[in-house]
Amino acid sequence: MIDRVSLYEAPHVHQGATTRRIMWTVIATLVPAGAWAVWIYGWRALVVILVSVAAALLGELIGNLLSRRFTLRDGSAVLSGLLIAYTLPAGVPLYVPIAAALFAMLVIKASFGGLGTNWMNPAVGGQVFAYFSWSGALSAWVTPRFWPQGIATGPPLGLSPLEYIASHSVDGAHLAGKVSAALLHSYPVSTAAEATASWISDSLRLTIDPHFVDLFFGNVPGALGGVSVLLLLLGSIHLFRRRIITWQAPVAFLTSFLALVWVFGGLPANRGWFAGAPVLQLFSGATVLAALYLISDPVTTPLAGRGMVIFGIGTGIFAFLIRVFGAAGESVFMAILLMNVAVPAINRLTEKRLNETARS
Repeated sequence: MIDRVSLYEAPHVHQGATTRRIMWTVIATLVPAGAWAVWIYGWRALVVILVSVAAALLGELIGNLLSRRFTLRDGSAVLSGLLIAYTLPAGVPLYVPIAAALFAMLVIKASFGGLGTNWMNPAVGGQVFAYFSWSGALSAWVTPRFWPQGIATGPPLGLSPLEYIASHSVDGAHLAGKVSAALLHSYPVSTAAEATASWISDSLRLTIDPHFVDLFFGNVPGALGGVSVLLLLLGSIHLFRRRIITWQAPVAFLTSFLALVWVFGGLPANRGWFAGAPVLQLFSGATVLAALYLISDPVTTPLAGRGMVIFGIGTGIFAFLIRVFGAAGESVFMAILLMNVAVPAINRLTEKRLNETARS
């Protein structure tokens, strides 16, 4: 006789955790990065976050009414809206996060059956939809609070570090800017970053570019949630300890992406092998946000550990190709979507079958 058991849609969790608890835990770890964005970019950042979350909740409600399945309280819509806002600049027109969040909730999530049935990460899909629809609006950067006094408008203030570097050409090749950290020399740097770099040099005998200090702490024009590498790292520690996210996909992604940047990143500008700038690429854009909070989505990533490694490596390869050789600086979102398509095939290759388990 076969015992009757209850079957639930993905994500499947253990140790007594629930989808609701996991979602709200992830949201809590993202709050410090958002609070920092509000502090350095002003109240406009908070407005973008609230509008994005509200639009995601509205889209989830509409989807619930259509499917007659109430999931508004599980936190998944709030998390998607928050992540969409975190990929946008503070100066973005408000119709962009609204459209991106509604697209994510209704087209990507609800149309495939709701939570656990979507094949694409809703937040990533919403961001890519916004990028292709209003790419100019996604460059509405806001000057950080702690930049040098007297700098208010004009280049490089209208550009994030990635856009500023990519806008320069060396020997006629615009791609050169994407691999050379030296081109940051004319980019503004805060007094605090210069003082920190000087202290590290005097105390630890390590030479650090002060621009990297600003990038690490989050004191440059950038996306709301991805600007502070430090706060994203601190927030993810609890998730790793609780095993809400695992190491395979993030480590595989960062290893493949940074290794490719280091080895091949200098070739487009005839700088030779091993002439890329992996630290710059790591701290710039949404690389860390994607590695810690987007690549580990349990619904749209492979089930097995080996599959996660393959997924991470593939994402790193696509992110490198698009960022260094393509036209999109924020390549990691497109890379994730490309690998989302391959997840069923990866699962078939790496998933341990029931008959294999029985034989073992």
